[in-house]
Amino acid sequence: MIYGRNAVLEAARAGRVKRVFIAEGLEPDPRLVELARLARIDTVPRERIDSLAHGNHQGVAAELAPREFGSLKGLRRDPAQRRRRRSRRRRPAGAARSAGDGGRGQGQQRGQRARPAGPGQRTCQRRLGSQAGRALVRGAGRRRRPGALGLRLPAARLHRGGRGGGRPPPGAAALRRPPADPDGRSRGEPQRVGRGGRDPLRGDAPARGRRNGRTVTLRRTRIICTLGPASSSRSVLRSLVAAGMDVARINFSHGDPAQHRAAVEGVRSVAGAAHRHVALLQDLQAPKIRTGSLLDPPVRLRRGEAVTLTSRPVVGDRELIPISHQALIAALGPDEKVLLADGEIELRVREVKGRDAHCTVVRGGLLGERKGVTAPNCPLRLPALTDKDRADLAFGAELDFDYVALSFVRSAEDLVACRRAMKAVGCSAPLIAKLERPQALTELNGILTEADAVMVARGDLGVELSLAEVPAVQKDIIERANLRGVTVITATEMLESMVSSNRPTRAEASDVANAIWDGTDAVMLSQETSVGAHPVESVRAMAAICRAAESHPSYQRTGAVGTVRGAVGSAISHAAATVAGEVRASAIVAFTETGSTALRVSKKHPSVPVIAASPHARTLRRTALYAGVVPLLVEHGVDTDDLIAKATAAALESGLVKRRDRIVIVAGVASQPGQTNLLKVVTIH
Repeated sequence: MIYGRNAVLEAARAGRVKRVFIAEGLEPDPRLVELARLARIDTVPRERIDSLAHGNHQGVAAELAPREFGSLKGLRRDPAQRRRRRSRRRRPAGAARSAGDGGRGQGQQRGQRARPAGPGQRTCQRRLGSQAGRALVRGAGRRRRPGALGLRLPAARLHRGGRGGGRPPPGAAALRRPPADPDGRSRGEPQRVGRGGRDPLRGDAPARGRRNGRTVTLRRTRIICTLGPASSSRSVLRSLVAAGMDVARINFSHGDPAQHRAAVEGVRSVAGAAHRHVALLQDLQAPKIRTGSLLDPPVRLRRGEAVTLTSRPVVGDRELIPISHQALIAALGPDEKVLLADGEIELRVREVKGRDAHCTVVRGGLLGERKGVTAPNCPLRLPALTDKDRADLAFGAELDFDYVALSFVRSAEDLVACRRAMKAVGCSAPLIAKLERPQALTELNGILTEADAVMVARGDLGVELSLAEVPAVQKDIIERANLRGVTVITATEMLESMVSSNRPTRAEASDVANAIWDGTDAVMLSQETSVGAHPVESVRAMAAICRAAESHPSYQRTGAVGTVRGAVGSAISHAAATVAGEVRASAIVAFTETGSTALRVSKKHPSVPVIAASPHARTLRRTALYAGVVPLLVEHGVDTDDLIAKATAAALESGLVKRRDRIVIVAGVASQPGQTNLLKVVTIH
């Protein structure tokens, strides 16, 4: 183990670093950026660095890779390494240590002199001074690629027994380290993403599983994190991005415009510094019925007590509870069920008089202010947007959100009304329909036609439906969304225990894994990252569960979605996924203007990564929600040949492919939105 930024960087340049540990919250500098290109980076708590290193480690430590021969000068080692090095130097010359004889040569007994080398051994020693001899010892090195980052080592010392090397034989001064790949990684390392959508300081190491005989090198499932008081600081945001946050959700049901603006600026700044394309999601409040002000909150409601719901502007208590909408009071009737606090408290209506509904407590509990109020069996009709939502849309258009989510969607008409309001304020972001009401399930086909993505909001669904129905409903929504090629998000209580605990339960891990095996494109964290005690640990746990689930044989989703007959773009995308598996391609490169091409290919669930190449940063941010898509900033293609050349360069730049690999190119010759009509297989030379 070595530590210190300069020492670790020198070792990484020499190819001697196996893994680099960087303390959380460390401000990136040019040395760290270069380290990220040369070695695998793991972001860990600073306490772990303290336990690994000694002295002034500057927040950076590294684990050295095994080495056949040679040594590095000038590297700071911990005391244990220095003691081992001194003990080797004390051994007399010629006393070479071997693995099974306690330091004596093969067949050598205690007190005996070392036997002279035989003819074969002398031949091998002579060959060590030649290029062919060194290749026999270390194996054939990789051929140099253009732009390789490999650097020369100082004259290497051959360990011949004695003082750790002695003088090199003739010709050993020319011994050089085999050149590295263009991104500084060996063939067996996971992907590291760099500039133009790549990720130099990401601690979320990709998975290393196999699917359909192909190696999976990416975490396909996307992670959405809700921002709040627990994740408002730049240091926490930086750690969330490093841990694997792909989309940042800002809930407009809470906070004020100043807080929302600060959150947006923080995410943009941190993502830019990490060379990541992190999408921003604006979640509108919509007309949700809530309890009003209480005299001494929370109040306890006990079974059998009488309580009155009112729409009058009063301050309530345990006997009189104000609510925000008169429409609910007007729609209630005798024996109707009313749920408070997201289903924790149940009331039964006795009678309705004017603006008051007199009820009896069926299931009691503690009730606070601003808690949800629902009547599952009441055909209540509220407008899709409130005046506050329209003002929030205008504010979101100013901040350039990448996605907009509409709550409590009941039908496609709600989405049409929202799009009309978005167009009025100049917002063109994709629209996500949050499925939280039973009415949305009966209108699901129309919603899937109108929405760009859907969210399975299991919290509110579990209030209005029975808990036993929610798993089957979730499975049905995911399946139908995939068949329609619509992005689907699974949300609410994914890792709820991590609001207070530093690790999830086994049931939560199974819940996340089953959602992934069902075919969800993204999973969302709510309270875990907004108000929880362990926001960063929650994202790390979620990323680890995603990688493990994707490496399991159950994650066999290729060909699981349908193709729209007669649509050229859909047919090309389906063919690309099929051809990539047949020709054993390493990646699919999708040139896209709006992101739709990359989305279509992603929804075909190919067994290889999809590289979304686009000249538009906004498009690349939107692809952060697409499963298994790597965004990459490229220029427009002048013609088909130029397009293919840029596709090849983009594939190499991403680090997912190497020379002699095959890639599948999907693009539109006209380079216009909706003109996807080109499919080509290219071998990288």
